[in-house]
Amino acid sequence: HNFFGKLDGELIAYGFLQRFSKKHNVVSLGMVMSDKHHGHGYGRKMYEHVTEWGLDHYSKIWSAVYEDNDRVLHIHKSLGFELEGIFVDELNDGRAIYSVARCKRMRLDKREELVKKWENLR
Repeated sequence: HNFFGKLDGELIAYGFLQRFSKKHNVVSLGMVMSDKHHGHGYGRKMYEHVTEWGLDHYSKIWSAVYEDNDRVLHIHKSLGFELEGIFVDELNDGRAIYSVARCKRMRLDKREELVKKWENLR
């Protein structure tokens, strides 16, 4: 699913939700914004719309955000996305990437149980 943000007829943002497979009800979220329109709240509005639409149609939205993209990390967190993991992109100067997701029903009790299990592995 593709989403287009326009201002006065000009395309300023593009977003998408890409389904991982027909078998799973999970999508990946991606977004790009025109540089000259950063900092005016348009990106937040776009993320809000795409996330709301996505949760009406899918059970989980997943996104990957580079560690230095503070604006987008803040937007994801404020929209209820949860940290699922952090990994390193060896192909892009070793920058860390936050893996975040938002579910219709986040099972935090199960997540906490699995994190404790992970931490206790030797």
